[in-house]
Amino acid sequence: MPYVEHDGAEIYYETHGEGPALVFAHGAEGNTLSWFQQVPVFKAHYCTVLYDHRGFGRSICAPADLQPSKFGGDLLAVMDALAIERAAVVAQSMAGWGALQAVLAAPERISALVLVATSGGLAPPAGSGEAPVENAAPLAGRLSRFALAPGYPVRAPAMAWLFDQISCHNGQIELLASRLGANLIDPKDMAGFAVPTLVIACGHDTFFPPSLLESVSAMIPGARFATIETAGHAPYWETPGAFNEMVLAFLESRRSRR
Repeated sequence: MPYVEHDGAEIYYETHGEGPALVFAHGAEGNTLSWFQQVPVFKAHYCTVLYDHRGFGRSICAPADLQPSKFGGDLLAVMDALAIERAAVVAQSMAGWGALQAVLAAPERISALVLVATSGGLAPPAGSGEAPVENAAPLAGRLSRFALAPGYPVRAPAMAWLFDQISCHNGQIELLASRLGANLIDPKDMAGFAVPTLVIACGHDTFFPPSLLESVSAMIPGARFATIETAGHAPYWETPGAFNEMVLAFLESRRSRR
């Protein structure tokens, strides 16, 4: 299995298909396995790259190195390991932090950006300023009740179960979540930002509700804003048809303009 060592972590990655490079970066509820409804679609058009964030899935790091501030460097390190000079990036939830970091550090290397249910670090998740719950139960294995749209586990119990089982491979969700709020990007740093960007909000997302992401979109010069009304925090999982179509249309519109 391919790994790249970077800044205190061993990052697992994989590729599927051929064509222009497209990187999928998962949120705290997932890992590379989460994209199983995207890979068969996108690999027909793109060299589709998946990787596990440090401390998630098959990527390894010490708790002290599980820092959101290192996510952008990890993304660029995966691209370097594959000799990818330029790629489009689809980043969901916590992955938005690394995606925006990478764009700000090396804008010439990111051809397009899709921020999915994430502020990218331009604003904290809703409710993150509240006091932590004492002796809270681990999030891994029960995220379907928080992340997915109301009623989804009843409509699709097998898929909700699988969603939770994949999250069980991520043992440091709480530690990572506690550090996101301290790693925010100053909106002033977005001056001169020129990477084509699509911000996708979801109607039932309680972490990054549409009103929050609409304001975030306004902070990103030239960004498009779209909503998938029926999804919760994980539209790639809950509404893969609508999600895949929206992302493909945006990426293809960027390719047709070049």
